[in-house]
Amino acid sequence: MKKFTKLFLSCAAVAAVTAAVATSAMAATVTGNLAGTYDEETGKLTLTTAVSDTATVLVIKGTNTTSVTADDVLYIDQTADGSFGEMGLKGASAGLDDGTYTVMVGSYDDDDVFSVTTGKFVLGDAGEEIKLGNVNGDSSLDSDDATCILYYDASYTDDNIGDAGKTITISDASNMAVGTYASGDTLLAGNVNGDSKLNSDDATCILYYDAGYEDAEFIGNVGVTITGTIAE
Repeated sequence: MKKFTKLFLSCAAVAAVTAAVATSAMAATVTGNLAGTYDEETGKLTLTTAVSDTATVLVIKGTNTTSVTADDVLYIDQTADGSFGEMGLKGASAGLDDGTYTVMVGSYDDDDVFSVTTGKFVLGDAGEEIKLGNVNGDSSLDSDDATCILYYDASYTDDNIGDAGKTITISDASNMAVGTYASGDTLLAGNVNGDSKLNSDDATCILYYDAGYEDAEFIGNVGVTITGTIAE
């Protein structure tokens, strides 16, 4: 029997989460390229999507599949067969916090090629997807957003600032490049450099991003998508 934890974790870097989320009072639906449910009362994950060979099933908190470590793993089964069935997440009742969870199933095909299938489920109200730095509400992330933040920093409170300064309650910030955030933490919309302030430093990060920079040292969390709720 093949043990491929390390290979699975490395291949997770190329796994895409293509999930639309659905939840209910007692069960969260696994969506995307997988099918199944997570029972919030019993802590049981049931996957109904079969694979052709013995598989590894991995469950992590959040949606960041590019740098999975042992600390991120809530559940792993390296001997799952194609039918899967119910799997307990940390006991009879997992007690998982509200937020987004990623499920990955890795297996070898008949040609001994390893691939990963990915889905996710959401507990509670995870809110909406928010692209950090985009405070003026359009589809672009550019100098217009930086201008909104500069207006905010100059104490403007009208339409010139967009969403800058509004409080975001975070559901999932696992993709953040700088700063440490957990589910339930708050963040000022437009604060992209990892501190607790919203000022010209954040505007500068956006301008670097608009100029094509990609290093987090310059752009911070600009362009990173998280889930959360923006207070009106």
